[in-house]
Amino acid sequence: VLASRRGQKLRRVVHYSPYFCPHRALPVTFGQSCYNRASLRPGDFFTAPDFCIYLYHQMNRKHRPEKEEKTIHVDIVSAEGMIFTGPARMVIVPGIMGNIGVLPGHTPLLTQLKAGEIRVDLPERQEELLLYISGGFLEVQPSLITVLSDTALRADAIDEAAAAAAKRNAEGVMRQQNQSAFDYARARNELAQAAAQLQTLENLQKRAHGKRRRNRSTNHPR
Repeated sequence: VLASRRGQKLRRVVHYSPYFCPHRALPVTFGQSCYNRASLRPGDFFTAPDFCIYLYHQMNRKHRPEKEEKTIHVDIVSAEGMIFTGPARMVIVPGIMGNIGVLPGHTPLLTQLKAGEIRVDLPERQEELLLYISGGFLEVQPSLITVLSDTALRADAIDEAAAAAAKRNAEGVMRQQNQSAFDYARARNELAQAAAQLQTLENLQKRAHGKRRRNRSTNHPR
């Protein structure tokens, strides 16, 4: 124990932190509660003065680096140009056999996509981004996710009336008799795209409705 006079005030200073953190021997000032304590043994964490325990946690918090949020860069490109570019925590895309979730560090991948909804989980607790694609391809690299599609739209840019009309027209064509296989396949593709647009828009509306309900419950608690 070292005794030093600073500003006409006696303080006791010991190298107490090695008992808690062997890698750093930082001086810790004892409070009045530990003046009568003759000695401290390594590992006496629960019997140590509260002031020392508090300083131990503060020093560890100061020297411990904060865990960075893992993200990966995402590019979603359509025939008209770049629709979205930026970091994301996770991306969910509509694969041919089902939805595919891609996280940072995913195995390199190249696969085909069908018409459907893309969900981009943005970092820093931002609201999840919803987009529609008419199909295309997904390429996953160690630091980049690329989605290529003929048509890609943000969910809030979908024309609900036009999508509903396209769905009705496609259903009417598919019910017709004596049509070629090409016309039937094209109508089926248009029906799938229109249904995917309406489903994406419905999910966006459900999310907005749920957000309004949460805001009302927060502003007017029972």
